[in-house]
Amino acid sequence: MPALPRRQSVAERGLVWLVAAATALVLLTGFFGLMVFSDLFHDYEHRRLRTVDKSLALAPQQFTDQLQRYVLSAAPVLLKHPQLSYREKLHYREVKQLMRAGVVAFFWSAAVALGLFSWMLIGAGRRGASRCQLVVRVLRRTGLILLATIVVSVLLSLNFDTSFVALHRLLFDGNNWVLPPSSLTIQMFPGRYFFDFLLVYCALIAGSALLSLGGSVVCRRR
Repeated sequence: MPALPRRQSVAERGLVWLVAAATALVLLTGFFGLMVFSDLFHDYEHRRLRTVDKSLALAPQQFTDQLQRYVLSAAPVLLKHPQLSYREKLHYREVKQLMRAGVVAFFWSAAVALGLFSWMLIGAGRRGASRCQLVVRVLRRTGLILLATIVVSVLLSLNFDTSFVALHRLLFDGNNWVLPPSSLTIQMFPGRYFFDFLLVYCALIAGSALLSLGGSVVCRRR
């Protein structure tokens, strides 16, 4: 009679969920950074929306490029733009701090996921347990977390304007993000711009969720 598979302890299940959550956070923050610094997406949106007045001294692609460089480095070229208001400059400083926090979250979650997963694989080998089953459990839970993220994103998108305002109130102190329609920032990045950003972002997450769940099925059959 074949031996029954050993049941996971509560601690083991908790570690699997922790690795899956860290892996999902790596993907979520990584895809967000990819979207923020994707010239392909920004150039396409600027051409498609055509919301920027021709009297502006800076082309949309140039402005986006300066914003990306400002977020990545300490060079304050963007803040010297003559058409940016004082409130807009304060808001971009907050955006930069938020992006830096995202980078820290990416590397910390990657370190946690890689470290814990490696430790669990080594432990499974010493106990004679199936390493493939461990991979299956991590992939399945990662896919489920990503699917849950998509569900939440879809629900938020049903009332995008309200969700957008609530998210800004949650992430930023004060009202520096409240800008008039005539501001350079609103002309460069209207509401539709962020809605399209969310759609592409969700598509990337959905693809990762399907790959994770599909990978768990393939590994389980091996």
